[in-house]
Amino acid sequence: MSTTQGLLRSFGEIADNPILLEKNVTTPVCEGLNIALASFQGLYLQYQKHHFVVEGAEFYSLHKFFEESYDDAQDHVHDLGERLNGLGGIPATSFAKLAELCCFTPESDGVYNSRQMVEHDLAAEQSIIQLVRSQA
Repeated sequence: MSTTQGLLRSFGEIADNPILLEKNVTTPVCEGLNIALASFQGLYLQYQKHHFVVEGAEFYSLHKFFEESYDDAQDHVHDLGERLNGLGGIPATSFAKLAELCCFTPESDGVYNSRQMVEHDLAAEQSIIQLVRSQA
């Protein structure tokens, strides 16, 4: 016999947390962490695309660099998601919500030359740096 369970908590609804921080403290922190999570998720996808499509004389070094970069971005997403959960928040996961929250405009679909890909990644990284500094 199976039972159907409905939604337990809506996105944006902050639950109590084990370290007893008040919701007026954790709510803005969770909002900021979700912006960071969405931004790192966007950067992860951009790095991964670059890993797939990079060509040219620098293929091997850039292919490896993009792979290491998307692994690092994935680790940040994981850490942010765990922290959000620990504070009573819910990590953003839908593509629509991630796109809404991302602090930079991801690169358009298509393939760019290696230099442009690195420049696009640098611009995204700089946006994330500004975001993190503004939340400190």
